[in-house]
Amino acid sequence: MNEAFLRNLVGVVLTIAVITALGLWYGMTRSAMPKHSFAPEQAAAKTPEALGASVFERKGCAGCHSVDGSSRVGPSLHRDFGSMVALADGSTVEMNEAYIRESLHSPRAKARPGFPDVMPSFDGVLSERETDALVAYIASLR
Repeated sequence: MNEAFLRNLVGVVLTIAVITALGLWYGMTRSAMPKHSFAPEQAAAKTPEALGASVFERKGCAGCHSVDGSSRVGPSLHRDFGSMVALADGSTVEMNEAYIRESLHSPRAKARPGFPDVMPSFDGVLSERETDALVAYIASLR
């Protein structure tokens, strides 16, 4: 083999070794970082209700739904969990976990009277953890 070929081969091998070492180092530092599906300020030690309150704010729920009984674009969620609520079709339903989950994914399925039909579906937008946290938060508003 000629000398120029060997120098090029050594250069290629060293380049691959450096790139591999950097990739392994980067992967180790990334795996050492905490993984959160929520914003970094939300420590894993928070209660589901606290996480739900954060999701409620971040996903824009608070723009239409109050938690203090005041009226907004959508119905207030204050003290509704566990009670029977009226629906636009004249029937009633218990506001429970199943109702909240259905309302998040298919908001027009059981609409409330007196409110415009504008709530978007959060199907595919919320993770299961976020949905669980929202249910816990709304349940805590009793």
